[in-house]
Amino acid sequence: MFWNSYPLIRYTLAFTAGIILYTQTSLPLIALVLTGFVTLTLYLYFHFLGKQLSWLSGPAGVVTVGILGWLFTAQADDSTRPDYLVHLPGPVEGYRAVLSSAVETKSNTFRVTAQVEQVRIHSRWLPARGKVLLFIDRNVPHKPAYGNELLVRKAPKRVEPPHNPNEFNYQQYLKYQGIDYQQYLHVGEFVRLDKRPPSRFVQLALQVNESATALLAQQLTSRNELAVASAMLLGVRDELDSNLLRAYSAAGAVHTLSVSGMHVGILFLVLSWFLQPLRKGSSYKKWGFVGIVFTFLWGYALLTGMSAPVLRSAIMLSVFVIGDTFRLSRNSFNTLTFSALVILVFNPYALFQMGFRLIYQ
Repeated sequence: MFWNSYPLIRYTLAFTAGIILYTQTSLPLIALVLTGFVTLTLYLYFHFLGKQLSWLSGPAGVVTVGILGWLFTAQADDSTRPDYLVHLPGPVEGYRAVLSSAVETKSNTFRVTAQVEQVRIHSRWLPARGKVLLFIDRNVPHKPAYGNELLVRKAPKRVEPPHNPNEFNYQQYLKYQGIDYQQYLHVGEFVRLDKRPPSRFVQLALQVNESATALLAQQLTSRNELAVASAMLLGVRDELDSNLLRAYSAAGAVHTLSVSGMHVGILFLVLSWFLQPLRKGSSYKKWGFVGIVFTFLWGYALLTGMSAPVLRSAIMLSVFVIGDTFRLSRNSFNTLTFSALVILVFNPYALFQMGFRLIYQ
């Protein structure tokens, strides 16, 4: 049967269904937990003890994985927590937050995501959580950086829903990234306190990205050449001006001014072609092949500052390389499906990102 040949597709689809069920419905947690407990019990019974009804272990396992998808998504959703910004007991007078994403330089602002840690309500500081999309005036004395802690002297605003029929739902788009608020900050409306990067590894990746960009700037004297090269190779779009973007848009090639999974795929194909003798050799040579491919794939991911499209592709190809090189699966379909499941386990909301869909469709 089809499902016997591709078992991981069945479970990945079930996990995906659980994610969709959570985001599109409002089922109570207790009902899902009880259902999960019952189906897991049935799965274990039919799989190990109920020989005559062993075929029921498959459906029970699928339902169990679907409920796991629901639970993982619930765990990733901060908006249900009592200290989330929406649920706070009064108007926010100010807040403390840490910049938790790479800073994008726009024509008039710096665009960055901030993770709220405390809010000031009725002259008291309370613990809080939530993400705010900040647009910081470019006239500030120092460019903000990942890990900067800010004290903001006013409240953020909720992202508004679409007002017209068939309009792009920007509110939903940001919500799938865990962002419900946005704010424009002028000079004097915030104070930079300290630097506490949420992740040392992400900080390292962004520093490598900045160093690579600086190296390109030393080699390329033309501003347009630097803008195109840094956007295509490193995902840095800070130097792209409006005229250059319009020119590429008119040519239908604006999508090339960014890094994507295609870059990682091309790198993998080139490496596979050059390293064929290792791939077909002994076990030691195969491990050498895997090590070299991993070094290049994740080295490039580091160069791009762990850009989301590159990161997804690096995970997918890493799983594929191990499975295909050592013949851990009879077909590559199962291997690719497993890589999708790995991504969704760590970030269920990746399901709603266009880059994820383009990779696996």
